[in-house]
Amino acid sequence: MNEEVEKERKLTGAEKTKAALDKAGHLIKDEKERMQGPKKEWELCSRCHVNKVAPWNKKGVCYRCQHAKKSKGDGTSFLDE
Repeated sequence: MNEEVEKERKLTGAEKTKAALDKAGHLIKDEKERMQGPKKEWELCSRCHVNKVAPWNKKGVCYRCQHAKKSKGDGTSFLDE
């Protein structure tokens, strides 16, 4: 604790300003994170369990599964492989 106080006393005016702005920047960043909630991780697709799904995707299904179309001939999709 005393070391921090001594460091602050040794700082010049410009350094004090920079330190204050850095502290304020961290506070703003922490406040933004708190408002947005915890960060979500990328998860595996709930259908194919291969591709990753973006955290903002509400369906929990990857792009490939969302837009999968059946093949022309036998009526199977890539999920049936």
